[in-house]
Amino acid sequence: MIMTLRNNSHVGVGALFEFAKMKVELDDASKSHLEDCAVCMDRLSWMQASADLGPQEMEFEPPQAALDSVLRLARRPDYLKQFGNYILASLTFDSLSSPATAGVRRSEGGSREMTYEAADIEVAISIRPSGSRKITLTGQVSQKNASPIADPSAHVDLVQDGDHIASSPLSDWGEFIFPDLSDAAYSLQIQLADRVVRISSLPSQGS
Repeated sequence: MIMTLRNNSHVGVGALFEFAKMKVELDDASKSHLEDCAVCMDRLSWMQASADLGPQEMEFEPPQAALDSVLRLARRPDYLKQFGNYILASLTFDSLSSPATAGVRRSEGGSREMTYEAADIEVAISIRPSGSRKITLTGQVSQKNASPIADPSAHVDLVQDGDHIASSPLSDWGEFIFPDLSDAAYSLQIQLADRVVRISSLPSQGS
């Protein structure tokens, strides 16, 4: 379940897309907002119509309302880019589930290393204890071709229960850090130029 209200205004385009296309549940606040917001309901309705059309899209003309909505979004390049490049990252490595190296005993209090991939982007995550029921989350965002992230405004948002609770810029090497967090489940939203990479669920140390 994700909360998607942006700046106490409208539901985010990426989240509406997830709801319409992938059936990712919205939280109660966002559902309530949709009931009273004609703008968000209009966006959602044409997204759902486009998603439902699916494999039959070549056999039918798209609804005029959907075309009109796309044209309106085309006048807002930020919305259009976010909608077209909203990517869910997949877990490809987790040190907790991988076998320990021969002769090495796994430490209960050690860090947990994970790797996520989305298209040409790789995200390395490390979660380690940093005090009583506290953790430090560090990571590095890189391109698979080893070229640097050429976006000085790139940053990572830390999300808990749908709320964006903190943000960290990326260093020149794509690194970020969130220190002294409560030991809980989080998700990450990585803003990279014309795309948004989402890691939907990072495990807590206790999981």
